[in-house]
Amino acid sequence: MAESGHVIKRIVVSMPSFVKPVLATLIAILGVLSIQRVIQYFAPDFIYQKDFIQEYLLAKAVLTGTDPYAPLPDLAARFLGPLANEVFLHPTPHPPAVGLLFAPLGLLSYQHAVQTWFVIQLALVAASVYGVLRCLAVRPTPFAVATCFFLAVSWSPFFQDLVLGQLMTLKLALLVGAWYSIRSGRDTGGGVFLGAAIAVKFIAWPLVLLLAVQRRWKAVAAAAVTVIAANGVAAMVIGSDAVTAYYTKVGPQVSSLYRGHASNFSAWSLAARLFAGTDSPVMCGVKAAPAWSSPELAGPLACVAPVALLGVGLFAAARLARFSIDAAFAFMVCVSILVSPVAWNCYLVLSAIPAALVAKRLVERQFPVGLTNAAIMAGVLLMVPPDTLNRAMIAMGDPALVVPCRPVVPFPVTAISLVPLAGVLGLMWLVWTLERLSVRNEVVDVQRAKGLPG
Repeated sequence: MAESGHVIKRIVVSMPSFVKPVLATLIAILGVLSIQRVIQYFAPDFIYQKDFIQEYLLAKAVLTGTDPYAPLPDLAARFLGPLANEVFLHPTPHPPAVGLLFAPLGLLSYQHAVQTWFVIQLALVAASVYGVLRCLAVRPTPFAVATCFFLAVSWSPFFQDLVLGQLMTLKLALLVGAWYSIRSGRDTGGGVFLGAAIAVKFIAWPLVLLLAVQRRWKAVAAAAVTVIAANGVAAMVIGSDAVTAYYTKVGPQVSSLYRGHASNFSAWSLAARLFAGTDSPVMCGVKAAPAWSSPELAGPLACVAPVALLGVGLFAAARLARFSIDAAFAFMVCVSILVSPVAWNCYLVLSAIPAALVAKRLVERQFPVGLTNAAIMAGVLLMVPPDTLNRAMIAMGDPALVVPCRPVVPFPVTAISLVPLAGVLGLMWLVWTLERLSVRNEVVDVQRAKGLPG
């Protein structure tokens, strides 16, 4: 741990004196420009198109005793009045605990709630940066935290999350808290953080399986109790019927509406793409015919890819855990993203954890050429905004079939929309390879110290 900190320090010190302030200044400028761009989306033309409207209407329903899982257009008509744009044509896909958490923001006007949540999001990004640096044994100086903060908000997934007012910055902060607690041996606290992250958005549950495989039962129990408690409190406030309806009807139904959308790179979407085509009945996006038209297979085969990925990922993470809980945790974060029923660009905010670990391992190994190039390629794949991917697909389609809402493209072209999937898989490979390389080098160093052949 201390050795890696010394390596990082030596690399930083060895830089020419002008490099560090120039890079930091450029990153800060990029970060400030990104924040300014996000603020532009507070304008009346955009503010009601944010995903945050789902949290706000859920909070208003909780405060007024209204059915929180009524269709969003009905809730919008009641609490916001006539809007210039349509809201999502379904109930909110967010869990009951979110309604309780956002209830204080429901006391504000929608505009003020958006602005307040944006400030909270920025604070959560800063807290996550601080926590990640602590987990990596890098001294979290104000300069380091500020530089990494501006670098984060300049990255496409964070920018998307801030623009939409999504929940991934909150989820990242909770997962970083879980990571730091678990690696410090405070399993109960780590389980509470992890349970809170799952209660907010049901994505990180594969991490509980990792803890179970490691027999860290305190963490598993704490996570389970936290999730149950959050939903129990929600049941007392909004009613058990609403909580039950969310988990048995609303959640699965809303996920199915977006399963075939081109921008959804979840492993669950692969069967839908192959057998039912690329489209969503409730959101505009690139449309393509299936590779093999057989819609009746899309449902039964949807679970094949995520189950296989989960099994392989859990096995690999358990192997990594024998050497490093950091690598195992980061690996399962990647798995969690991909086995989520829906995975949008902003979900890549969570990949900051494995990306940071990969960066640390590269520094420790003094940037081996092959692995460094692979990391750059994975980073590029994770940086491409979804709008850029959509424009690339449309450009490769038939101009005569390009319509405003659902432009039609050939099926092979939709592979472009899986660029984020390739980036996350690349991160998983890098975490695995770099950790195994670090372990092998440590064994060789020990052997040499004892005078044994390496």
